[in-house]
Amino acid sequence: VIAQELLGSGEQPARSLVPPGTDHYGEPQRYTWADRSMPDRIERARELMRAAGHGPDRPLALELRYPVSENERRVAVAAQAMWKAIWVDVELVTAETAVHYSRLQQGDFDLALASWLAVYSDPQTFTLLLESRTGANNFGAFSNERYDQATRRAAQTADIEQRAQYLAEAERIALERHGLIPVYHHASRNLVSPEVTGWQQNLLDVHRTRYLGLE
Repeated sequence: VIAQELLGSGEQPARSLVPPGTDHYGEPQRYTWADRSMPDRIERARELMRAAGHGPDRPLALELRYPVSENERRVAVAAQAMWKAIWVDVELVTAETAVHYSRLQQGDFDLALASWLAVYSDPQTFTLLLESRTGANNFGAFSNERYDQATRRAAQTADIEQRAQYLAEAERIALERHGLIPVYHHASRNLVSPEVTGWQQNLLDVHRTRYLGLE
């Protein structure tokens, strides 16, 4: 909902850590609740909030940090409004991008918005974010031995299919343990004439002219 209605530039809702279409991987893992309706999700969230001791008379107070950006502001405001339905009071705090990410690296946040763009088209460019050895860029200090073991095995195998299975196991653990909360996958926007041949969408948005032509 946030991606499609608020941003309106082709961004897709994220139900996985690794974006669809990533090379050497196949279909990403998905949240087990991904296909549940919004009312069902809200009811389940309220059950969990009640179990944690929160409710209409005892809301959970959190701070959400986001960098100075119109798109990020829209996402933050929408999240703030949506979480009210499950008794979470969110205070929004913004800062210049450099200051924002410095605070994230220091662990100075309750919740925070962050973006990551693929350096290369491979699932590892996303799974590495939650490895214990990643350090400051693992903003939430996620640490899970099973996750680290799966990514280590992936790094040690040359078989592409086996490697993908290890990384899929890591992604499944990340979603189960909520190492982070994927919100949406970024989209590339290009205006391409129908006369152009050889154009293929790809994760890095790289389109080398030697593969392009005109009809």
